[in-house]
This record gives sequence, structure tokens and C-alpha cells, in this order.
Amino acid sequence: MQVEINELPSALTSIGMGAFAGAGPNVRISKLPRGLSVIPSYTFNGAPNVKISQFGGSDGSGVTQIGTGAFENAGGGSWGDTLTRIEVHISVNAIYANAFLNYGKIETAAFARYDASNDGVYSSTYSEMGLAGVTIEALV
Repeated sequence: MQVEINELPSALTSIGMGAFAGAGPNVRISKLPRGLSVIPSYTFNGAPNVKISQFGGSDGSGVTQIGTGAFENAGGGSWGDTLTRIEVHISVNAIYANAFLNYGKIETAAFARYDASNDGVYSSTYSEMGLAGVTIEALV
């Protein structure tokens, strides 16, 4: 039996560590519910068709933390647009190591809490987040 998930329930406020790690191609997620504040470690690790490009809200609501390896090796599947840009809004205040390592084909990452040196803005530097070689810019 195959189960296809396209959208997480809007009432979802928490999710378990590694909940969708290694999920097959029938798990297709492109948007997070507004009530979800923490993406635990390894939540979407290795899930090919997870292509979430916006994290947190510009109004301060939404995701506040992205755990270690949360999107590592994810987003490389053939469903939907190729993921080349992510946007991290003001509500996000902690991003841990390898959160975005090999996530899709990210070319640009825009941060509302942008700091060229990333000195103390998040819990990891941009490179430690898995964004080495990615263009980092301010989200305006």
C-alpha cells in the first residue's frame, strides 16, 4: 500500500525527530503549517520530495528552530520545481549543523536575520548549516 501526503495538517503544532526521514517518493511536502514552531533533528532527512522553501513567518510566527540535519539529503526528487532558493524569515532564531546539507539544489539562501559573518545570529554558521558554496543574502 502506498500513502501520498501532499500537505501537513494545518492544526499540526509538533512533529517527532526523524518523522519523515527516508520517506519515499509518495511523500510530497512543500509547505509547513503555521503552528509548527520546531523542526526537530533529521525530520525530513533523505526525503526526496520534500521541497519546503520558506521557513518561519515575516510576522514573527511560525518556525523558530531547525534541528540538526533536518533537511539533509532531501529535496532531490523529481516532483515539483527544483529547489534552488530558501528563505528564512524573522521568526527563525536557531538553525543547527547540517540542517540544509545537500538539500535540493540550493543556489541562494536569504535570511531575515542576515549577518555576513553570521556571528551569533544562529546556533551554526552558514557553512555549518550545510550552505557552503551557496549565495547568502539578506531577505528584504
